[in-house]
Amino acid sequence: MPRQRSPSRDKAKQMYLDSKGEMLLKDIASQLNVNDTQVRKWKSQDKWEEELKGNGCFTSIINFYWNAYSLNSFCFN
Repeated sequence: MPRQRSPSRDKAKQMYLDSKGEMLLKDIASQLNVNDTQVRKWKSQDKWEEELKGNGCFTSIINFYWNAYSLNSFCFN
């Protein structure tokens, strides 16, 4: 039976996302009383950066159409 997921792992991720990626991993680790290398490992395994930036392809498509719409509204109004 696999080991239960650490609740600190989810807290660390939420702290990082809430700070928009600006909170240092060592500060997150110290607040949660875990090793900073553990937080780095969680960040890598759970792909926090991708979640922070959004789904790359889908976000790019949405941004493209939004920018085209905004430009069209600006130029023709």
